Amino acid sequence: GDPVAGFTGPPMNMSYLSFNGNDWLEYADDPTLKYTGDLTISLWLKPQNIGLPSNYLNSGYWKQVIGKGLQTPTGSGVTEDKNYDLYLIGDRVYFEWDDRVTNTHYHIMTDTTAVTSGNWQYVNLVVEDGEPKIFVNGVSQSFSYYKSNVPGNSKITSTSQIPDVRLKDNQYPLTMGKQASTSYPFYYSGDIG
Repeated sequence: GDPVAGFTGPPMNMSYLSFNGNDWLEYADDPTLKYTGDLTISLWLKPQNIGLPSNYLNSGYWKQVIGKGLQTPTGSGVTEDKNYDLYLIGDRVYFEWDDRVTNTHYHIMTDTTAVTSGNWQYVNLVVEDGEPKIFVNGVSQSFSYYKSNVPGNSKITSTSQIPDVRLKDNQYPLTMGKQASTSYPFYYSGDIG
């Protein structure tokens, strides 16, 4: 991919990359970096075409922002090996990981609208001592846990079943602007600062 570099000028004075829905970046795995403990992803996002709040589960509005993993086709579907992925699922913020002990797919997703199209928003995903938090423009967002890699599928309703985030390292590249998958790339459209 080939996203276009830009600069916001005052008052933000920030460099950013503009993704048109076909662009992405890929960074080779650095074996000296292991993402298995605490993690913070901190980005300015100005997404385009996120859809209406009522259609956030329409896969046409699923956009991968950044992640480290791989999805490969198999005879019966696809298999995934994820360290982590941060997506916009329509107007929601979504974070997915594979548990390093059980290899179970989990995700959290904000319960209501968290982002809007065409505006800069400061999004932070924080994992500290196994506990995730999501902030948008400095405001903590409520979210739900799911035992699945399909957004909104298999919601965990019992607090005793809420997992710690135990990130599983892998050797795959880090991608920005699309999921590392030939079947479901989920390209991002908009700017990332």
